[in-house]
Amino acid sequence: MPNPTRKEVAEVIRECRRRGLTNFLSLYGYQQSTKYDLIFERHRYPPKAIYNVARKRSLGEDDKTGDERGLSGGRAVNDPLRRLGFNIVTKDALEIGLDVPDGATDDYAERSIALRRGQAKFRALLMHVYSGRCAVTGCSVSAVLEACHLRPYSDIADYKLSNGILLRADLHTLFDLNLIRINPETLTVIVDQSIGDREYKLLEGKSVREPNRKTAALDRNILKIRWEARV
Repeated sequence: MPNPTRKEVAEVIRECRRRGLTNFLSLYGYQQSTKYDLIFERHRYPPKAIYNVARKRSLGEDDKTGDERGLSGGRAVNDPLRRLGFNIVTKDALEIGLDVPDGATDDYAERSIALRRGQAKFRALLMHVYSGRCAVTGCSVSAVLEACHLRPYSDIADYKLSNGILLRADLHTLFDLNLIRINPETLTVIVDQSIGDREYKLLEGKSVREPNRKTAALDRNILKIRWEARV
């Protein structure tokens, strides 16, 4: 039985992007994914819906039959997608909704909408797991707290809570510039020698507060990559 090619799957993904996720799922009779995401060009897509639509088309079948004549989720669709070279990741239950934005018709619009919608929810989740306080200073002024990605958003739209930390806006900027770093072994703050301001110097060696969910614990592998890039 023929399976879809990588090109055929990619064409379905781009259709999903063009139509918007909600419209795409409604048109083809599928639900949003709850356990897995397919990462493609820095955005998340539902693997079951994407693969089944591509598979039905490759077989010459009606691709609007949804689960009626589609493969089940999980390994049935994830394994062939991985064999085609696609990246499949496990989704945290709290990450539902952090997917490709609806109504995005070009790269600029897509990035802008993703930042407004996805980042807003990502921040809300980080506010929850860090109890509304900056992980370094303990500041609880909501207006100045921001969601900071350990792995830059420009690299990949990774909204896993372990890839984020809640920081005061000025510390977020310094972290992005690698002027403030987090030691991946001790989870303590290191302040770059170029910073002379006493307020920031006092943060040297300060322990980073841990989130109240184990799944949100800082990804030490990403921290290590950032750390080694500056050592």
